[in-house]
Amino acid sequence: MELTLTNWALDSYQELRRNHIFSKEEFWEVIRPDVLLLKDGYPSPHEKFNQSKFWGMATLNGNPIQNGFKMKWHNVGEGKVQLRLCVAILKRKIYICNGYVKNDKSDPREMAKLKLKINKINEGKFVQLGVL
Repeated sequence: MELTLTNWALDSYQELRRNHIFSKEEFWEVIRPDVLLLKDGYPSPHEKFNQSKFWGMATLNGNPIQNGFKMKWHNVGEGKVQLRLCVAILKRKIYICNGYVKNDKSDPREMAKLKLKINKINEGKFVQLGVL
């Protein structure tokens, strides 16, 4: 399955690295390999994607966001934060949208942003930086 990297994903990666949320090693050894599992399609053949602590439907106010999903990592970095990666799956393509640190305020805000990003992807109003 095609895995599309968006400008939002790169921007959020750079911000998370700038804020020392995770190390380069953690990115290359844990996060990136998990993300690359998405290339094998959806629904995923990998057991990890059956675990709600790792993968799930994106929701806003308890309502599922159509075509929106989240990858989840716990105890990331020295701050032991919960890292989330927003993913959109549309027309047999997977779009990496953005990463963020989960907290009570960030989660609803990021889910609202994901909804807008999915609309922009549908309209072709986003920047594709590459395909993994």
